[in-house]
Amino acid sequence: MDDHPPILAVELLNGNRMALYTRDGQQTAPFSPWLLVEAPEECNRAGLSGIREVVSLKGGGEFRFRAHFHTWSDFLEAKGRLSEDGIAHFSINTPVRQHLLLSGQTLFYRMRYAEVHRLQLDIETLTLHPQAPGAEIILIALSDTRGYEEILSGRNMSETELLRQLNQRIADRNPDVIEGHNIFDFDLFYISARADRLQVPLTWGRDGSQLKVGHGTRRYKVGAHNPHFRPAYIHGRHIIDTLQQVRRYDVAGRLESYGLKNAIRVLGLERKGRVFVEGKDIPRLWREDPDRLTEYALDDVRDVRVLSERVVSTEFYQTQILPYSFQDTAITGPGEKINALMVGAYLRRNLAIPRSRASKPFGGGYTQLFASGIFKRVVKADVESLYPSIMLTCGIRPIADTENAFLPMLERLTRRRLEAKAHYQEGTNKAEAIYWDGLQNSYKPHQRLLWLPGLWSCEF
Repeated sequence: MDDHPPILAVELLNGNRMALYTRDGQQTAPFSPWLLVEAPEECNRAGLSGIREVVSLKGGGEFRFRAHFHTWSDFLEAKGRLSEDGIAHFSINTPVRQHLLLSGQTLFYRMRYAEVHRLQLDIETLTLHPQAPGAEIILIALSDTRGYEEILSGRNMSETELLRQLNQRIADRNPDVIEGHNIFDFDLFYISARADRLQVPLTWGRDGSQLKVGHGTRRYKVGAHNPHFRPAYIHGRHIIDTLQQVRRYDVAGRLESYGLKNAIRVLGLERKGRVFVEGKDIPRLWREDPDRLTEYALDDVRDVRVLSERVVSTEFYQTQILPYSFQDTAITGPGEKINALMVGAYLRRNLAIPRSRASKPFGGGYTQLFASGIFKRVVKADVESLYPSIMLTCGIRPIADTENAFLPMLERLTRRRLEAKAHYQEGTNKAEAIYWDGLQNSYKPHQRLLWLPGLWSCEF
């Protein structure tokens, strides 16, 4: 049994070491960035420098050599040169994923979602845009999963002091996760813009570094759609947006709106006495009834806390088996996650990675309707884990999987999901039911996507 404390976050240090954050503090591990090429001569042809060593890989894949570099900047320079020269290579573009893939470590291993220290954040403002005339943050509502709740109010301090107090609360509470509803596109963007204007550094990182809010956009996966958002990053912590997660959770299309109040109501999470305020009424209430606005803001962070438990736990348990940060797991599609599992399985066995194969069209499955109408006295009709069972029975796997890592992985995921599902059905209390339901759902998307043939990708 692994007696090491669970890793809460992994971060790059000085280009060649990784910081591993746990409840016991910070440890460091050596890190040598890497990429794969088909032959060591390709490194010479591209004039690559900063190479520490080249490792030969076994098996039938084309990318048979793993070049390790002294620093992350050496890796980035090499990757750029290979791309410019049109030399095929395989690379992972974040140091966290590179480290987790080769080490086999994952975040939050064996933890339950209820054990994660999550802090909820919500702001109330006088305008929708931080640069508009009269823009100001007037309230900051905070809560966490350890019973803490607080309102930082502009009635008692200036906006500058409000932001400084927020810095102090995040440092004091030291959460693993900061979450909110539409936190990327509104709260963090607004806070960052006001802090820039007021020249207040937002020192939110575990190492005291500043919150980073991107100027461009990034995409996240929702079924067949890829909505965009403004990315943000905090050293040693994860940011979770429950607006994104509600969209990913609502595969059945039950929700007409993904706003916080509607999501809470439709999912049956609404509390009696919850205060509602229309956005247009906020400036007036700030003048006439600030206590009501305070209760409204507190109810918002309370709603985020319970909503997260419903719609985010699946992504959390997936993080325990994937080479991703929690924040990245929450925005990545199932196909990419399966690809990461396969790459990790190969590399940790020193196996070469095959080139990606072009996809081909294929006909759909045959379906025949034997009877129609109303069927009475039917207790249940279901085929449990149909596709995985067919693939395991018939030995169906991707042609690119030269070393047969796919089917053993599928067997383990299927078995674990069925075990978790059985525990969920036998659950004796709500906490146990929530845990096992989140765990069994974390395996479900992987099973659905494991039949896809295009599991490998490379860069040119």
